[in-house]
Amino acid sequence: MEDKINPPMPYSEILPAYGHGWIRDLFRDANKLQANAEYESVKRGMREASMYHLNPQDYDRQIDQIMRDGLAFQSIRRVKAGGGFSHTHQDGADLGPDTLVYGVLARDLDVAAAIVKASQPDTSGDADNVSIGELLGYPECCRKAFAEFWKTTYDPVFEIAKNTPGCKTDGNTITIEHGDPRLYVHFRYFGVRIIPWFPCSFNCEASVELAEKWSALMYDIDPETTEALLGILPMESKWDLLNSQIVVNHPYFMGRATSYYTSENKIVVFK
Repeated sequence: MEDKINPPMPYSEILPAYGHGWIRDLFRDANKLQANAEYESVKRGMREASMYHLNPQDYDRQIDQIMRDGLAFQSIRRVKAGGGFSHTHQDGADLGPDTLVYGVLARDLDVAAAIVKASQPDTSGDADNVSIGELLGYPECCRKAFAEFWKTTYDPVFEIAKNTPGCKTDGNTITIEHGDPRLYVHFRYFGVRIIPWFPCSFNCEASVELAEKWSALMYDIDPETTEALLGILPMESKWDLLNSQIVVNHPYFMGRATSYYTSENKIVVFK
């Protein structure tokens, strides 16, 4: 990763297009739906574990719910609550109103403990992302690809696009014409996506198969919000990264967020 210039403080914002102020409500509901789907995927046995945050306003209620559902939680670290989307956690020393407890929700304590162990930095300072991805139930091809992406970036939208069969490259712009919108992760800065992992490509067959189960789960939890998400994801949009700043353009909104620093302008167009 380039480290000559530090990225700005975590930030994300959406600017609805004129007449589309409802997009803010949709994104709010999508954030809640995504969190509920991750929890329910473990509770219903769809997978063995999920990464999970205990929030300072709801520590007691969240722990009570975990116990009632017969699940386990193992903490990894205390982290500061950010003001926007963040790719990394900032350590928080003491519990308080601005401190989250980041950890693992699991059906079995041994699985949670295994993920905690794999999350500890190795001699190079990195976690065992391949093992973590396996325990979280992500496709093998995507786990391996992410481990490679991680060597150069923690926000691999451009790299996934470049790895997508059938993509078109024109200078610094990659165009995706035959991706599966359920695999698109370039709205995740604003809490909008179907799958909680990075696919190895935007038409990865293994991810498409699993995305079918995720979208079915989301439909079961909140059909109206899921239907709306699957309506906006396929629409043409553009992801643009330059100088740590991401701009996402969509017919219904413009989104802005922070990312890693690169002197190269990277653009992905989704058609």
